[in-house]
Amino acid sequence: VALHPRIFRRQFSSTHTSIMVAQKHVIIVGMGPAGHNLCRALASDRNIKVTVLERKDHLDFCVGTPRAAVNKAFADESCLMHNTTLPQGINLIKVKEVTQVAKGGLITYTTFEGQTVSVQGDAVVVATGSRYNGSFMKNNNGVDKAAWLQVMDKFKTTVAASQHVVCIGGGATGVELAAEIANDFGIKVTLVHRSDELLMGGPKLHKVTMDAVKRLPSIEVVLNDAIDHAEYMNEQGAKDITLKSGKVLKAVNMVVLCAGTTPNSKFIDPALLDPRGFIEADERLVATSLTTNQCTVFAIGDVSNRGRGRIIYAIDHAAAVAKNIKLLGAGKPLQIVWATKKDTESLPCLISVGRKDGALSLPFPNNMLGKALKVKDMAVPYIMNKCGIKAKLSQAAMTVDPSCKK
Repeated sequence: VALHPRIFRRQFSSTHTSIMVAQKHVIIVGMGPAGHNLCRALASDRNIKVTVLERKDHLDFCVGTPRAAVNKAFADESCLMHNTTLPQGINLIKVKEVTQVAKGGLITYTTFEGQTVSVQGDAVVVATGSRYNGSFMKNNNGVDKAAWLQVMDKFKTTVAASQHVVCIGGGATGVELAAEIANDFGIKVTLVHRSDELLMGGPKLHKVTMDAVKRLPSIEVVLNDAIDHAEYMNEQGAKDITLKSGKVLKAVNMVVLCAGTTPNSKFIDPALLDPRGFIEADERLVATSLTTNQCTVFAIGDVSNRGRGRIIYAIDHAAAVAKNIKLLGAGKPLQIVWATKKDTESLPCLISVGRKDGALSLPFPNNMLGKALKVKDMAVPYIMNKCGIKAKLSQAAMTVDPSCKK
């Protein structure tokens, strides 16, 4: 299937001369926060026609997943249907799977009817994000909202039936999920982390985080240890689990993997990726290994080697690459829009620790600002606002789910 650019006429009032300009067709692969914001930035540009290829029917925000896993209202309200948030004029194609983005921008995808379709644009933007190694902290399979809410509900129901949950990974997700479970359900939670510092943000941030965690007495933190165990959902009842050190965790009902992410780039030839599987983007956010004279390919967000796993970077990437796509549409040279120094700048670490505590790394490691900025709503309304979505969470989404046991 070929998608052909249209032609439109633009008048320049200063000369009253009619110039025929070929509209550029831009295909965006992926509709997370980066893809969504790019659509918003391009929707009103008459030089550009936008097509989006996306598996899910909704936009979600992984910064809120630890809360969504234990609160049904929060899970529902933090997943926003594309048909209510997508700007007008965007052609959204719901696909079963994108199977290839080739050098030169030729894209192949499969439909839910089993057809294989190929499309070619003047420019392609890969914004497919990343995936968690675990099954619950991110919608890895791109299922629709109704199915994802069922996954979250099953998770919460399993936690409610448990007496001991193990969370693997002491990064932001692991700390937040362990604290949410301990606070809302009042059950024993063991947080296992292979390093000697939580969050990997230095000893001071580790200390303020540990201080907050210790105020939730049902959490035990095990540092400098690891567990070689698949996720476990109480299928066969409680069982003992042995850590690498030999320490035995008794009567574990549930194991949740909260560590490890990989870029969603399996549809690209590995020879065109960096050794970690990321798409290499230059300071124009151009994926040079995929770009040809006929088609410019960009990479933004977590799938790019410049994403750094931060949602705020994905949003900023969208604004930056929109500038170059507009230049492309106007027939002008691309510019540097993402300086290399951004790849090493300090990034704040902001987490919640239950419903009454938090931690923030900047301007200095502290609990007070972490609590003020994230505990109430996991900063999801703030991220929604950055995506141009005016939304508020209900009281039910910001308080303990009544179905949780204490």
